[in-house]
Amino acid sequence: MNKCPGSCSNFVHFLAEKVMSVPMVHQFGILDPVDTKKTYNDYTPEKYDCISVHDDTISLLADQLSTMKTYFHSFDRPERGLAWYGITIIPPESLPSFHDAVTSSEWFGHSDEFRKLAAKIMQAKRDNKPMIHFGI
Repeated sequence: MNKCPGSCSNFVHFLAEKVMSVPMVHQFGILDPVDTKKTYNDYTPEKYDCISVHDDTISLLADQLSTMKTYFHSFDRPERGLAWYGITIIPPESLPSFHDAVTSSEWFGHSDEFRKLAAKIMQAKRDNKPMIHFGI
């Protein structure tokens, strides 16, 4: 049997604490400027003035969002729903259904995150801009 020296045990506990302290959040922002030729692979939520929504919160809408027209990482990869562990582009034509899913949720009145997300969606709708989502 392999035995871990004392320092290994401390490292394992340190690593477990770090992993457990990483917030499980989705980031939502407005894609501006829009580059339809670009592949969005970099995690840059600060660039798009993103708001955070905890994974437990957005998961409440998983079924409703699963049919929403989206793109994964670039405009040449049409998909449906959110790239839970990647980057999603939500086109302007999907924003009304996205907003409806958020505001019609039974949790909407009890969630600051949902209210902030609804406001961000409305801003994107007003500006006729796609949204960008960075998964967990």
